[in-house]
Amino acid sequence: MRRCVFGIVCLIGVGLAGNVWSQQRSSLEVRYCVEQQDCGGSGHCYQGTCHERLDTRYRALFPIAVDRIFNQSTGVRNGPIGSALAHWLRYYINQSRFVWALSPDKRPVSASLEGLGKTTIDFQAWAEQGAYAVLKGELRDHSDGRVALELRLYRTETWDRFPLRLDTQLFSKRDSKAVRRVAARWVTDLVLSLTGKAGSLLAPIVYTRGDKAFGSKEVYVMDLAGITRRQVTRNGRANLLPAWTGDGRVAYTTIGDRTTHLMIEEQPFSTYPRMNVGADFHPDGKQVALTLSKDGNTEIYVLDGRNGDIQRRLTRNGATDTSPSWSPDGERLAFVTDRKTGAPQLWVMNADGSGATALPQAGGYNTSPDWSPLGHQIVYCSMVDGGRFELMLLELKTGKVRPLTNRGSNRAPAFSPDGRTIVFSSNRSGQYGLWMLDVDGSGLKPLPTGEGHFSSPNWAKGVQ
Repeated sequence: MRRCVFGIVCLIGVGLAGNVWSQQRSSLEVRYCVEQQDCGGSGHCYQGTCHERLDTRYRALFPIAVDRIFNQSTGVRNGPIGSALAHWLRYYINQSRFVWALSPDKRPVSASLEGLGKTTIDFQAWAEQGAYAVLKGELRDHSDGRVALELRLYRTETWDRFPLRLDTQLFSKRDSKAVRRVAARWVTDLVLSLTGKAGSLLAPIVYTRGDKAFGSKEVYVMDLAGITRRQVTRNGRANLLPAWTGDGRVAYTTIGDRTTHLMIEEQPFSTYPRMNVGADFHPDGKQVALTLSKDGNTEIYVLDGRNGDIQRRLTRNGATDTSPSWSPDGERLAFVTDRKTGAPQLWVMNADGSGATALPQAGGYNTSPDWSPLGHQIVYCSMVDGGRFELMLLELKTGKVRPLTNRGSNRAPAFSPDGRTIVFSSNRSGQYGLWMLDVDGSGLKPLPTGEGHFSSPNWAKGVQ
């Protein structure tokens, strides 16, 4: 991941099959249809219109109705566990930012007599309530004391079932997070089946938290599902710029007594003299790009990702070069330098340090680049009036830049594993908290982090 040391679209229906990442269309012309075959092999007929499988740089949404979960062992529909499951399924479906859940009050009256089998379901009634798909579920007490859950997802137009790997799960009643976990795993499996990517619900985010905006900060890990939450450091120091190693561990810089070392899970990794900051691990996990100042000037190096040995030096000039961010193919790095203007700007170079050139960008003071996992965008921070920072998104193919935020000061952006969402730190609510939005600038919402000042969020792009 990259960090700065300066200043220490469409609404479309998507069929429940195939891989929407594998196909793209240059236009969104309307094609009308009566049957599935009218759309050919690349689209799906929904409400008289063909809808293509687009990659998820666009927000592809369709509505799913989650019915009440029936407990076969007690004969109760919508009991305590079933109600909780239905709630969390709706919640995580909405959190997926790919599909969305209908309100439970959209349930048709006829649903009270329906079961799991498609011959028992009034698909027309569900479709009239706005559901493109309906999710049914049943619970059974298992012989070993656990609870067995079975889910079935049907399309309301074709009545066909879309089977998922996690339609059947076992969980313990004694596990307070079990219901949330099985719901989040099922939704993650759904998004994986639709897009070829597991999405971001269960992908961990590492960040720092302190009681004050400056001073000591500890490193923590959480996920959007609210299931994983742990504290990584407990040293009472300033721990900065956390990143993910290739094997899913947490790296960060700790400022100590006359030292600024890169640590991995509280163990020293890079302890060269002066600064060891801004680590970003190569997509293969075997290398790490890092800013070092061991020779007096701030330069970017590539270290062995296993033992911290220097493999090569990438920059050699009198400027400040920092904040490396690998491209998803590992062949280039975006970075920050003041070598031309005297103020930080975004540049890009090859993996061997050659071909360094400035990127198209807006603003005279730009920092913290992060490369999209899809490879086509870079998000960064640009200083605007009064010293505030706003998030900017660079489209690499066209060179166009567009702002994503316009309120408060917004820092340290990081793409989600699927490239559709950005997490960042912002003081828009008074103190620095963690926020997220979609790559088109919509869907802004805070992350539930609690009290304190939060900074430097970093999504684990290779960890699902």
